[in-house]
Amino acid sequence: MRYHLVSGMNNQDSPALVWGGGLAALLAARVLVDQFPQVTLVGYTADSSDQYPLGLRGQRILEQLFPGITTQLILAGAPSIEWTAECLLLLPPGWMPRFHSTQISRLASPVLLERIVRQRLQEYGGSRITFDQSPITGYVRHGNRISGLNRADNQALNGQVVINTLPQVPQIASSQSNVQTLSTGIHSTSAIFQPKTGFSVDWKALMVFPSLQPVRGGILLPTEGGRWLVTLFGHDSQLPATAADFSDFARSLSQPALLEALQAAEPLTESSHPAPINLRRFNPDQHWPDNLLWFADHGGFSSVHQAITSAVSLSEALREQRRLHPEGDLTSLAQRFQSRQQLSPITWWLARLGVDSQTMSANLPLRRLITGYRQRLINAAPADMTLARLIWQSVHQETSWHSWLKPTILAKMLMAHPRKTEPAPAPTPPQVASVSTPRKITTAELSAIVDLHDPTVKL
Repeated sequence: MRYHLVSGMNNQDSPALVWGGGLAALLAARVLVDQFPQVTLVGYTADSSDQYPLGLRGQRILEQLFPGITTQLILAGAPSIEWTAECLLLLPPGWMPRFHSTQISRLASPVLLERIVRQRLQEYGGSRITFDQSPITGYVRHGNRISGLNRADNQALNGQVVINTLPQVPQIASSQSNVQTLSTGIHSTSAIFQPKTGFSVDWKALMVFPSLQPVRGGILLPTEGGRWLVTLFGHDSQLPATAADFSDFARSLSQPALLEALQAAEPLTESSHPAPINLRRFNPDQHWPDNLLWFADHGGFSSVHQAITSAVSLSEALREQRRLHPEGDLTSLAQRFQSRQQLSPITWWLARLGVDSQTMSANLPLRRLITGYRQRLINAAPADMTLARLIWQSVHQETSWHSWLKPTILAKMLMAHPRKTEPAPAPTPPQVASVSTPRKITTAELSAIVDLHDPTVKL
């Protein structure tokens, strides 16, 4: 079915337009090409600003959009990781237990991921995918709709729907739409490291957070080429100015695992400028055009995660639009898309911060309740495999916050110690728990290539 704006506009064969670059633009185009006769990416440029790699849920969604992309990641050298067994996770009370599971993925850097996704998009869309590098000066209005984009040469690009993936809020003259921003008080900085020859450990990744109030720690993840991507988290004034100073920050942590790894590696890049981790909520008003969708509306510290989440929201919104308007009308599409964004995993992050997702205001009693409950769960997890699994499922967004409120979990929380102010002394990371039938990574990945999907997402 082909979408159109309203009858009488004589543009039923005009394309969908995607304005912006990076992975977000490519994934938006992939979703749109199934619904529109033509998709044009306007002003597309590769985005190398984000250094956070592809996660488990993201890989599952990409496999649904581009079947077989896991195979390409393997051939491109993206390293595999069995998260629960090969990633050391340290939280304030101690190390999480290690165990085998099906949480296996490939860690591709954003640069590699974007290159492969662009190739697959062009193969999938063929001549229905085009790129236009013309500078854009603004939108073409038609009543309360957007009918295209104005190029700098005064030529208009007509479009039935416009997806804006630029980080700035689109400026619409008659609209008073705004963005609410919630500062988490956390900043991050990243750099690429190369481990020295001979460095050998029984893990592939580190997540070291000896302090959560305030958040302070670091993540080390393998990427293609045998390199490490190291990201540090803390207050802006605490983060190192250069990659060479990463060890000084790691030395200030109560556990030496990250420091020992950095001392056995050489920096390959300079550190990124410390960036705040803010959460945003976009509030479109009644004058916002039905067919203008803004992808960069919920923030976070990973544009890879944001791009994949927004693509899922777009797919769900278009499916609902088709059900309600089988004739192809785009009325209320923007509002429908925005409502999906508010139900996206960012709501889970807001809930963990004790924030009302509708008003973006901090609810102090709720925050205290959530903080206390979370502290009990974290305190009990190192000695409880069920809670450890729940934490890993939450990390990879495989479960909703409702899972934390199951009767069996509530019972464990009632018996857990309510508070622990100092990290437990645990200098030695745990070994992988023995299981009766250890899973082979290669076998699990071969199964994943054939049928790798996220059951919670329908694309």
